[in-house]
Amino acid sequence: MPSFTGPASEVGQGRMRPVPTLPRRTWLAGAGVLMLLAGVAVALVAWAGWEGVASAVGRIGIPTLIGVLATSLACYGIRFLRWHRYTRALGHDVPWPANLRIFASGLAMTWTPGKGGELLRGMFLARYGVPFSRSIQLFYWDRLADLGGVLLLALVSTMLLASRHVVLVPVALALIALLWLLRPGGAVFTNCVLWARARLPGRRFAWLDALARLGEDDARFTAGLAALGGLAGAAAYGMQGFGLLMIARALGLDFGLVQALMVTSVSTLAGAAVLLPAGAGVVETTSVGLLVAQGIPFPEAVAVGIVHRIATFWFAMALGGAALASLLIRRRDA
Repeated sequence: MPSFTGPASEVGQGRMRPVPTLPRRTWLAGAGVLMLLAGVAVALVAWAGWEGVASAVGRIGIPTLIGVLATSLACYGIRFLRWHRYTRALGHDVPWPANLRIFASGLAMTWTPGKGGELLRGMFLARYGVPFSRSIQLFYWDRLADLGGVLLLALVSTMLLASRHVVLVPVALALIALLWLLRPGGAVFTNCVLWARARLPGRRFAWLDALARLGEDDARFTAGLAALGGLAGAAAYGMQGFGLLMIARALGLDFGLVQALMVTSVSTLAGAAVLLPAGAGVVETTSVGLLVAQGIPFPEAVAVGIVHRIATFWFAMALGGAALASLLIRRRDA
């Protein structure tokens, strides 16, 4: 996780401010997770047969790959527009170019459990007067909207296909309900903060006061804003489903859009349900398994699943890493 540790510091408004840095253990953990994911991909390829998978990948073509990356960019663009709208809903007018770079930097932490590492956006938003407590709210609103959107895709696609994988929908609903109840600023969260503050006599914790005040901001997350966010999430991950369809069609597979949406949404939900870093290979194995269940030969299913994962997760990591590097390099100008 990000921290504000480090020997350097900045001067701003007449006082010293710590320079945001990422500790070495964060980089080591990230490298370990990425090596694990790469190992899962290699194992799938070896199981399916190197020659068969390589032949399938070779038939995809550069134009298709460019198109799939474009769908990923569209996904991130939709999610950013929602993020920017949420930021403004909390009363913070962060310039959109800066907010875009901050949002993109969070993609570098996609590998963390539940994408919790995306909270690092808070230390960059702080430069624009956004308290870290509100960054927590932004993170929660963003994750809830994504989960709601993916659930909507999974529900519609699985019902249309009459698939037995619809059993995952109640699990996702329960997870959404739990996250909603525990959301920062909600009744349960606020009562827990007030309980903790009341039992710390003689000591004052400013961060507890800030968290207690989140109940006032929670009222800004209206039903309309939540519904709009969920629809945006469905549209964003629907673009990733369209990217999967493009890969399958490039291989000449008999595969429809509803099937592509089902594979994308259910594998995403499966990865989110395990709460392990980047799904810990669950997304890859689930997507390949679902593709095989739809009648796609194993080598082609592995090729489609891995290429799509590269164009989504690994592409997001690359974009996020570039954005994060630019923010850390420019930190002395904050």
